[in-house]
Amino acid sequence: MGRKQYLFSKVSAIADGACRLIFNNNHVELSVSNEVAHSEATDDPLYDFLTVSREILTIKGDENKLRLCRFLLPELPAFVSRCFKQDGELPPVVSVRDYMPELLMRFGEWSEAEATVQLCISCGAYGHMEYKNNSSDGCWVAETGETELTSITLRRSAAEAAIAYISKNPGTFQNKIYKVPALASVDHDALVWFCRFSHQIKREPEKNANRLYVVDGVLS
Repeated sequence: MGRKQYLFSKVSAIADGACRLIFNNNHVELSVSNEVAHSEATDDPLYDFLTVSREILTIKGDENKLRLCRFLLPELPAFVSRCFKQDGELPPVVSVRDYMPELLMRFGEWSEAEATVQLCISCGAYGHMEYKNNSSDGCWVAETGETELTSITLRRSAAEAAIAYISKNPGTFQNKIYKVPALASVDHDALVWFCRFSHQIKREPEKNANRLYVVDGVLS
């Protein structure tokens, strides 16, 4: 069993019982039992990162997930470096890279989302992708994160336009907002994402639809 597979198996086997996350306002600490603290796995600096990453996948609530992502973010460059040094690749899922920008966008933290993607780009967290062409069987190139940056731009534009409209037309039905002329210029997919996932608006069910309202404090 390779080192990376060993670490993932150890996390799966003991994280729930031997490791626990302590929340104190916006601060998070990882507490491990004495038995685990002296085990081979915790001697590896990847262990705590992988343990918290696994917790991000299982813990409920976007606020809790984001808090853990912020806890891990300063360690991301070192984690990426160690993964490439030890394994030559990254795990298929890197929670900070894969979830933090999305979570930040849901809370309207656009600048922080962009900064997170920029950090992922600078430290190589997007890894490498293989492409095929006519002159070669395959070639590995670094992914750039440009898709993520474009998504942030489109979603921010849609969010700002939608919030402005909803603030002037509180109670707008979600299924009708996509056809509002004032929002015709924004990206449709970005607008759909905003209406479904954003925490900047409230969705109050009415029959088979939702009425939309801007959350208090968003416009201040």
